[in-house]
Amino acid sequence: MTADPIARFRATSDVASWEACLDELVRAGTREEAICVAVLLEWLARISGDLDAEHRAGEQVERLRAELRSVGRPRSFHERLCWVPLLVRDGYGVHANRLLDELAGESAELLDAPEWLVLRRQDRDVSTLVGMHERVRGPRPTSFVPAVFEYALALVNVGAVR
Repeated sequence: MTADPIARFRATSDVASWEACLDELVRAGTREEAICVAVLLEWLARISGDLDAEHRAGEQVERLRAELRSVGRPRSFHERLCWVPLLVRDGYGVHANRLLDELAGESAELLDAPEWLVLRRQDRDVSTLVGMHERVRGPRPTSFVPAVFEYALALVNVGAVR
């Protein structure tokens, strides 16, 4: 297993591994990655039925949000990127997508990372299916659980799977 917590996060799909990755990211001070992992960990813990881990992840999200707020108006690329998972978590997907599009203009490789792609809230319809197909089944497929989950939901919603 790699020493890079983001690589481990992308390669695993269990709550304990994601919690360990989050702890490392928080200690390293990589706020945008830590917030992203915390939001997705909260989701994974919820769908896994691990309510304690969901609660811990939620507390971490709120602690990181408080840190981000103390900085003031986000000015740097990294400060603005921190807000994307928070906006998604709070139900402001349209605003998160707009901000992510703006940030992708500054860093095209941003959208190559599966965790940021998953945070692009779309309707679970044909547009999601088309967008996720390339990442899940294309030439460089990902097995990142949230991406596969979103792709599977889109397949179900368009009637391709029953």
